[in-house]
Amino acid sequence: LQFIPSAFVAAVYPAMSALFATDKTKLKVVFIKTMNILALIAAPIALGSLLTASDIVTLAYGAEYIPSIRSFQLVVPSIFFVFLTFPIGALFNASNRQKITTGLMIGAVILNTILNLVLIPRFDFFGASIAWFATNIVWFGAGIVIAYRFLRLAPQDLALLARVVFSGLFMSAAILLARPYLSLAPLVLLAA
Repeated sequence: LQFIPSAFVAAVYPAMSALFATDKTKLKVVFIKTMNILALIAAPIALGSLLTASDIVTLAYGAEYIPSIRSFQLVVPSIFFVFLTFPIGALFNASNRQKITTGLMIGAVILNTILNLVLIPRFDFFGASIAWFATNIVWFGAGIVIAYRFLRLAPQDLALLARVVFSGLFMSAAILLARPYLSLAPLVLLAA
């Protein structure tokens, strides 16, 4: 699913680069809007996939993959954070701060490697899922803190992200209530 944020950010990257040189206030607006749009796409995918994981895994891979459902449920919510790291990376690259993006990526690789070395021997493929999830949260968290300072963001600038998460939780409640009565396709339509 990474092609979605990748394509979207590729479309706004030229504007970010131009605005860095000419109007940092508009750069801030483009960054916030990009974050919000990608959050609006990622939250329902992540939460919906989390709650329908058994149906998705069984449908896509068959009953023999049922043991992987728990791992899938941990990896899927990280989609939200993965989507939001794309505009953060684009912001740093467009503003001639590629070293920050590189540093974040190197840090993520190191963290992921360490977590995999520790967790895989103890938890097998579920350990790799934990490592992936934790790494994406740390990458996003560090990136948004740096972007927050760089753009001088105010809490209200990211308020829509909180509303997106709230609406995702509302969608999740609808899925949980309807799941015993609906198959996957009608459930996805209801959630949408």
